Amino acid sequence: MSTAIQAAAPRKSPGNVRAGGVNTNLIHEITRDALRRAALAPTYMDALDITGAALLAAAAVARMGSGRGTA
Repeated sequence: MSTAIQAAAPRKSPGNVRAGGVNTNLIHEITRDALRRAALAPTYMDALDITGAALLAAAAVARMGSGRGTA
């Protein structure tokens, strides 16, 4: 694995839940799925909608994991 890839790879902690309680596995799955779907989207606008929805979903997971839970 190259140094650039190692630097970009998330560091794993037990269960991939960070000290703040954020589930990094779920955020990684959301991101990976969104990138796949956006790459195959028929238009750039559809790709932007997909990535925007993924960003909102990842933010919601992070909020729930950090215990703030308020929108």
